[in-house]
Amino acid sequence: MEAFHRDPDPIDREAAEGARAVVWTTLDYVLLAMLAARSPHRHPTNRDDLYDGVLSHESDYWAQTYRESTDTGAAPRAVLDRAVVCLTLRAPTTRAETLAALRAVEELADAPRWRESICTTLTTCLQSGPGEAVVLRPDPVADYLILHTLRDDPYLLGGILDGLDSDRLLTALRQLNRAASADPDSATAMVSDWVSKGSNRWQAVLQVAAEQDRAALAALDHLIDVLPAPAWLEDLSRAIPFTSIGVPRLALHADTLRLAALPAVPVKELGAATGPGAEDVRSAPQNSAV
Repeated sequence: MEAFHRDPDPIDREAAEGARAVVWTTLDYVLLAMLAARSPHRHPTNRDDLYDGVLSHESDYWAQTYRESTDTGAAPRAVLDRAVVCLTLRAPTTRAETLAALRAVEELADAPRWRESICTTLTTCLQSGPGEAVVLRPDPVADYLILHTLRDDPYLLGGILDGLDSDRLLTALRQLNRAASADPDSATAMVSDWVSKGSNRWQAVLQVAAEQDRAALAALDHLIDVLPAPAWLEDLSRAIPFTSIGVPRLALHADTLRLAALPAVPVKELGAATGPGAEDVRSAPQNSAV
């Protein structure tokens, strides 16, 4: 805590000790120490409070860097937050990729000068070295920001994912699927909504589900339960790999639904198998190969 402390007032060690009720990770303890040193009157008692406090400091840093490096005025915090989410999901490594990713933010789509300024700011703040991805770190803080920002802006995820080539799409979906651990229900709802708006989006989500399970798998499981069944149910059933732990359960679910949707066979047709001539068929010699 002393290493991070910049405030002239003494550190409230007793309040900091009060946060021990939660089972914190090692990273959480480092973040708690930083927050206790720099915001001595803020005492998180859960991870949401902790990550929110850390992001408040990060947001101040982004805004300050923006003001110091550009002459376009102050950037709204909400725009910076959405820009950071876009970059963290797409993980660009070059300036051209970063500028392209920022087009997903509505305010930046048709504002090239502003987009350039945000690009310069966030590359300075987030890129740890040449060739490294421009993403927010550490992961738990990034996951918190991703899920909260996407939940507040239901159109942002489509803007981030739509139009990506297969490799970049998988990168973004993997990042989102990783973030799902912070709020599985919200992440599942987001992925489900995105998949439901395109006929072939399930394919990339299935690949991520086979690798990581989590929200990607839960979203597909949810979508095939919705009536009427999606047009791609049979294609999904055929595409499911049996080399992963979670997806065979999805395969069983999909095929159970497919069987339930088959038309019932009339009793008359079933009886034909035991009617006249049926015995001849059953007793006919069968060829066998040994």
